[in-house]
Amino acid sequence: MEENELVDYFMAFRESVYLILGLQIIFYSVKVVLKLRNAKVSSSRIFLRSENFLRFLEDLFLFSLSCIAMAVLLYFWWITNHEAFRISGGLVSILSLTLLLLSVRNLKLTLEE
Repeated sequence: MEENELVDYFMAFRESVYLILGLQIIFYSVKVVLKLRNAKVSSSRIFLRSENFLRFLEDLFLFSLSCIAMAVLLYFWWITNHEAFRISGGLVSILSLTLLLLSVRNLKLTLEE
C-alpha cells in the first residue's frame, strides 16, 4: 500500500510540473508564432543569430532523444511492472518537457528584436 501512495504523490508532482512547463511552452510558442508572421525579418534574424538557432536545434534534438528514452523506460515498466521504470520514465518525461521549453525559448530569443 505504501508503494502505491508514493507513486500517487509522484504522479501529482509530475502532473504539477507538466502544468507549469506546459503553460510556459504555450506562452513562448504564441510569441514565436507572432514573430514568425513577418517572414523576411524572421529569416534574417535566424541567419544573423545562428548560434541561438543552433541551440534551438540542439535542444530539439535532445528533446527527441529523451522522448525515446522515456518510451523505452515506460515500455520496460509495462513488461516488468517494476515501479522504478515508471518513476524513471516520469522523471525523463519532465526532462523532456524542460528541453522542449528551452528549445522554444531559444527560438523566441532568436526572433526577438
